[in-house]
Amino acid sequence: MYLSPLYSGLGWLITLLFRTSLLGPILFTLGSLGGVAILIVMVCQEFELHTLTMLIGMSAWMDRFILLPEVFSLAGELGISSKEKMFQLETERLQLEQEDQSLREFNGEFRQIILYNRGSLDPLAYWLDRSWTEDEFFICTETTLERHYQRYAAVIHLVTAADGAEQAYHN
Repeated sequence: MYLSPLYSGLGWLITLLFRTSLLGPILFTLGSLGGVAILIVMVCQEFELHTLTMLIGMSAWMDRFILLPEVFSLAGELGISSKEKMFQLETERLQLEQEDQSLREFNGEFRQIILYNRGSLDPLAYWLDRSWTEDEFFICTETTLERHYQRYAAVIHLVTAADGAEQAYHN
């Protein structure tokens, strides 16, 4: 019973520390599957309205989410330094390509919610951090801020653990 959250936590930690390792996502998935197994055992042991409601609720949402891999890691395999403009441009291009491909696969008939680890404007933050101009970014990418905003139904920005420790963002 304690292995599921342990696997999920270790999977998250390994993914955070070693972005190219497959072990993190595998452990995280095992932890999630373990959670589902625990819920099924709970329903079998205590077939009551509250456990059955949890199982039905979990089942209804299981096929609703698709999580796509982080493009920043894929761009790192190009052999371009993240300090170069070309790296940020390639990251933006790969992100848009991944998003467009996922939308094409569903032919506009989705029931799923597609979750991206990053958005197409993430490279702009790195671009500006290096004192390059916003106008130059949009000229190089041949797009506009408005076109990027139109790509998403919602954006959720999570605060990092480094909140209040800005010096950690540069390490």
